[in-house]
Amino acid sequence: MKKPIATLAIIAACAAFAVALGLDTARAVNAPAAPPAAQPESQAVATATPTATPTLAEEQARCTWSTVVRNSSANPGLVADCQVLLAARDTLVGEGGTPLNWSYQRHITDWRGVTISNNRVTGLDLRGRLKGRIPAELGNLSGLKGLGIAYTDLTGSIPAELGDLSILTDLDIHHNGKLTGSIPAELGNLSSLEVLYLVHNNLTGSIPAELGNLSSLTHLDILGNNNLTGSIPAELGNLPNLTWLELGSNSLTGSIPAELGNLSNLIYLWLDDNNLTGSIPAELGNLSNLEWLQINDNNLTGSIPAELGNLS
Repeated sequence: MKKPIATLAIIAACAAFAVALGLDTARAVNAPAAPPAAQPESQAVATATPTATPTLAEEQARCTWSTVVRNSSANPGLVADCQVLLAARDTLVGEGGTPLNWSYQRHITDWRGVTISNNRVTGLDLRGRLKGRIPAELGNLSGLKGLGIAYTDLTGSIPAELGDLSILTDLDIHHNGKLTGSIPAELGNLSSLEVLYLVHNNLTGSIPAELGNLSSLTHLDILGNNNLTGSIPAELGNLPNLTWLELGSNSLTGSIPAELGNLSNLIYLWLDDNNLTGSIPAELGNLSNLEWLQINDNNLTGSIPAELGNLS
């Protein structure tokens, strides 16, 4: 049956009205939800939560995170090393003022210059255009075996706390022209030390007699661009494993100790370019393994000992 024309007109009018109001059924189903009204800028700023920079203590606490030290509960030594390095970090500044990448935001194996072995920090190699000072905190790295600091712009002195590194075997601090101060006597506590290399710094003062306690030492090199004064300690003759003794290009005075003749394993002896006086000790003729003797550019007097003829 046909609908009356009046009815059709009413239906058409209602449909048009619905479209005008956005009530079209298909559009209502498929249209995305309207975005929320934008906040005024002042309100958005007021409700934003700022990201606070963690304190050192908070960073150190995060050394237990697996993203920094894996299986940290089973590796308390590495966690402690992580905390030490974080405490030392801000004493050092990289080239262009950039900080070192020692951070809780990356794993400790990715930290610059850090060597991990048996879940401890065993090596630390700090070289390049670093500025700042040698951190005293490094003396707390109880698992450290090798420490190298070279070609930097570091200032200040060598921290006495490095003498606490009881298993350190290699201490290599060279070509740091702004490094000043004296050689700490505490380095004589490093009973495991095999190599002490302090060349081309700007060190002053005397050579500590305590270095004569380093019974494991094989290389002692304090050559060049330092300005060490005083005499050569006779105690250096107590180093039974020493093969290399280089003290040239300083301002050392006094005589050559006869006790150096006790160094039966010595191969290289360089004492040149100092202000040494007195005669050449006949005891140097006991150095049966000696291959290189350099004592030129001093103020030595007397005759050449015939005993040097024993140095076959």
